[in-house]
Amino acid sequence: MHPTEQQQRVVGQLVLVFRESLLLNGSRDVDYRIDEHGAVEVRWTSGPFASEVAAELAAYGAIGLLHVDAVTTTASTTGRVHLLISDVPVVLHAFEPIGKSAVSRRTFQTRPSEKWYWPSPLEEEGVARDQVLWTLELSGDLVATVIRIPYDRPNDINWSEGGQLVAVSEDDRPKGLSPARRAEVSGAWEICSILLRYAPKGMSDDDADTWMAEELGNSFFLRMSVAVIFRDRCIMRDWSGFRVEATMMDTATTIPWSIVPSALRASTFRFKRSRNVPPTTLHVREFGGRHSMFTVSTAVTWHAPSSFFSKTSTYHEVNRPPAVGEGFVD
Repeated sequence: MHPTEQQQRVVGQLVLVFRESLLLNGSRDVDYRIDEHGAVEVRWTSGPFASEVAAELAAYGAIGLLHVDAVTTTASTTGRVHLLISDVPVVLHAFEPIGKSAVSRRTFQTRPSEKWYWPSPLEEEGVARDQVLWTLELSGDLVATVIRIPYDRPNDINWSEGGQLVAVSEDDRPKGLSPARRAEVSGAWEICSILLRYAPKGMSDDDADTWMAEELGNSFFLRMSVAVIFRDRCIMRDWSGFRVEATMMDTATTIPWSIVPSALRASTFRFKRSRNVPPTTLHVREFGGRHSMFTVSTAVTWHAPSSFFSKTSTYHEVNRPPAVGEGFVD
C-alpha cells in the first residue's frame, strides 16, 4: 500500500516538530512507519514516555503549528498513545521508556573532565572550513546553518553542501601556533575562498573598500572573496564584482558576524538569481554556537571584477556588472 499525500505530510510535520522540540533526542532506534491500517507509527527505544510526547504534540497543536484532532490513551500511558493529526491516525509507541527527566540526566550528565566544547578554529588558528547546510524551519524559512570545523581535520571530508575555506588577514592571525601547525595551515592563507579582516578601531567604509580592492587585485594570491567584519555589520567583495553590505535591523543583538560571509557566498550558489548575488534577506544560524537563528539584510552594488575572474571561463554575460544607467536587477 502506497502512502497517501496526507500521510506523508503528517510524517514530515512530525519529523520537523521532533527536531525543533528535541523531545526524542537521547532516544534510540527512532523510526517512522505506516502500518497496514494506514496509521503513522512513531517508535523509539529508551526515551520519553509516549504520554509525554503526546502532550508535547498537543502543545504544538494549541499554537497552530500542528493540527491535533484528538489524543486517546488505549493502553499504558507510558508506552503507547493514539492520536489523530490532520485526520490521519498516529500511534506513538515507546519501547522501554525512561521518561523525559531521565533522558535529560543521561544526556547532560558528564564529569567536569569530560566536558567537550565545539571548536573555534578561526579564533585559535586563523583558518577554518565553513560548511553551509540549508534547513527548512517550521515557519517555512530557509536557513543557512554554518558548521565551522578545523582545517583538514580530518584530511578528507565529503559534505552534501559546498564548503568555504576561510582565513583571517595577516594582522589578525593568532600568535600562539606551534611551528608544525603553522606550516600545515600556512597554505590556506594563500588559497582561501574568503579572506577576513576584523575592522580595527577607526576603520571607515572607505578604508575597508580600499583594503578589499587591494586584496582582490593581488596578483600573487587567488582571492575569490574578501570581507571586513565590523561590530554591527560586515562588508564583502566578490571577485565577480559585486559588493554586499550585510546589516541587522536589531542593532542591540550580538551575532557571530564572522560566519556571515560564508553564508552570503553559499547563497550565491544556492539561489538561482540574476548575476548570482545574495538574496536581499538571509536567515543564518551558527551550528554548535550559543546563538539562535538571526536574519541579515543585504545591499548589493557592482564594481569591476578581479583580473583573475575576468580570465576564467566563468566570466559570462550574466556575471558582468551592470552598465552605466542600467541599474541593478534583483
